[in-house]
Amino acid sequence: MNFFFLIRGKEKLGSNRIYINNYSKWIAELGYEVNTSKQIKPGFDVYILSKYSTLEDVLSIKKLPGKKLIGLIHPTDLNKKGATMIQKSDFLIVGSIEEKDYFLNFHKNVFRLPQLEDINTTQKNHQNKESIMIGYHGNLEHLEEMHGSCTKAIEKLGIERKIKLLAIYDLSLGKWKKGRPNNIEIIDKDWTNLEDLVKNLKQVDIGIVPGTNNFFLDKKNSKKSFFSLLFRLISGGKNKRLNDYIIRFKATSNAGRAFVFHQLGIPVVADFWPSHFEILGNSNCGMLAHSENGWYNSLNELINSYELRQEISKNAFKYFKINYSNKIWTENFINQIKKL
Repeated sequence: MNFFFLIRGKEKLGSNRIYINNYSKWIAELGYEVNTSKQIKPGFDVYILSKYSTLEDVLSIKKLPGKKLIGLIHPTDLNKKGATMIQKSDFLIVGSIEEKDYFLNFHKNVFRLPQLEDINTTQKNHQNKESIMIGYHGNLEHLEEMHGSCTKAIEKLGIERKIKLLAIYDLSLGKWKKGRPNNIEIIDKDWTNLEDLVKNLKQVDIGIVPGTNNFFLDKKNSKKSFFSLLFRLISGGKNKRLNDYIIRFKATSNAGRAFVFHQLGIPVVADFWPSHFEILGNSNCGMLAHSENGWYNSLNELINSYELRQEISKNAFKYFKINYSNKIWTENFINQIKKL
């Protein structure tokens, strides 16, 4: 069996870096013939197409002679061409349990490959420090979703302790404004390449991964109103409880940003979505937060104890190494392909 990876879009984009560069390398390391190119080539058993491929790419590959399988990385159903690409493909590659569940509505062959970065894992030596560096890396959208609970918690902590926030994101999309804490020092760094990301994150004591979309009813609500009760009746039937969670997150949500912190030995506080519970649901490996007090208490515990930062990051590091081995996940993926 041999594999062809079609390159589309910029190499630095996470989807290409992980699913084209990393997984093509890991498949080759298992002894399979692998070719990556921007030009479609004949003669391969399995064609894996970049997230940024087009319907024309799929149709061109289908016209090639011989039996073949076509797989799409991070498919989309948000436009007609994307939906058609899904229909004409033999399998889909997704990055999380959320994404897999969603796309099973469109295709029976949905294979999950975690968003694993190809970096050297290392255990950070945490120390007692007067000033604590909190770190974020990712896109501007998730950074803006700090607005509300996470931002308020950090502002409260900024009154009590000396903390800094390192925010690494693509500055070409604009400078972070919405949800930006007011009373702490913030260092904005451009997301340039993986090597610089790792170098910058080594300064970080605590990693944060915000990302659930703020919803106006998902907060402390002490008063009933006609509108709030009506909305809950429509969305939840007879259930009118004011303390229900109402949480929104993308179908493509995944734990990739938390993984990088685990790989670098940095403890993580992350927002509520399913992928995060795989590691962070164990309180010995990290912390989950959604409410303002949830963010405050989790960050406060880690800020006040370098021993706790060390212990939690060590446990998460070990769990990640065992359960997210790129070799095991790659072998499992190939076995799934062989069954098609």
